[in-house]
Amino acid sequence: MIIGHYATALIPHQKYPKAPLWLFLFAAIFLDAIWLTLALFGLEVPHPGGFLGASLLNLQVDMPWSHDLLPVLGWSVLMAIIALALTRSTPVALWCAALVLVHEASDLLGGFKHYVYGADSQLIGLGLYNTIPELALLFEALLGVACTAWFVRARKNQGKPISAGGVKLLYAIFIGGAAMQLVFARVSLGSLIGLG
Repeated sequence: MIIGHYATALIPHQKYPKAPLWLFLFAAIFLDAIWLTLALFGLEVPHPGGFLGASLLNLQVDMPWSHDLLPVLGWSVLMAIIALALTRSTPVALWCAALVLVHEASDLLGGFKHYVYGADSQLIGLGLYNTIPELALLFEALLGVACTAWFVRARKNQGKPISAGGVKLLYAIFIGGAAMQLVFARVSLGSLIGLG
């Protein structure tokens, strides 16, 4: 889930518009940034490793340091510390920590399965990417729609409505982003272009 995570950043951005939007967006994908960094160093490497061979259905990755439940609690505290250092705002820091936790909850509902901590602990999550990826992408699109609807309504209630074009663009990003991933839900890019 990528687009859905970004959508969650709209909520604290609406509440604290003077805080940098990039900070909320970064907090929303902080766990994935950690995962990708670890993968670059040979840890938490996805299989198949090549972009051309992966689909949501066949992609396998064990993420004990970046996405298992206990480390996520620590990552959320670290994100709060980073946000507090950058903004000197406790509410913004708490929202950034919450975005990390919402990321984990969203992944458990619509992404890969994770563990409490390590493969020897309790497996948690629905693992929809590897079973029913279309349902995972529907969840992602609905999360984007819900966050966008809340954001648009809150801005209107504050007397700062978003233009009709802006509203359409937001919905297009979050619905279209999830819909574009449907192409790779069950079939890899390599297979689609005749290389797999």
